[in-house]
Amino acid sequence: MGRPLLIELATVGITLSEIKPARQTETTQRWEFHVLYDGYPLPTRLEFSRRKNEHFQDCVSTPPSASLLAAQHVIPFVFTHYTAPAAYRQKINALAARTQVQARDVFDLHHLSPHAAAARDVPPKLLEQAIEQLSLIGFSMFHDQVVPFLPADLASHYTAPEAWKAIVEKVRHDLMAALLPFTP
Repeated sequence: MGRPLLIELATVGITLSEIKPARQTETTQRWEFHVLYDGYPLPTRLEFSRRKNEHFQDCVSTPPSASLLAAQHVIPFVFTHYTAPAAYRQKINALAARTQVQARDVFDLHHLSPHAAAARDVPPKLLEQAIEQLSLIGFSMFHDQVVPFLPADLASHYTAPEAWKAIVEKVRHDLMAALLPFTP
């Protein structure tokens, strides 16, 4: 963590503790630490993804939502990130290619479902692998891997197995739709 970031956070009463060394792979750079705010530690992970299959032109530089920044008393800043369609394609790849499936990939695909048309740019074999992997993720995995990281109001919505079933059905529908011939 760089000094400028730590100074910026301190101006709004946020400090970091238990900072673990950065872990870097070919596609991801990740830091784990605790955010201390009002004396409460919040385990946090900051992750940057650099997927080889997404081109830099699929990135944009924008500020986060002004209302989100204002609510958190954070000074506006600009950051480079993948577009939603590029993120959707990356999540399909992650779901299809992981040796250990992760419920967060399915949750993220559901969250990004307004951009499901981007799946038409994914090779059919990869889509089929993602659909196959989808069936390996049950409610208990979702409940253990995703729900604890959601805000309380959202977490309460996702405590029932029916909520997970609806997520899986929507993601499966979106992925299968990408396999069908395109009709304008």
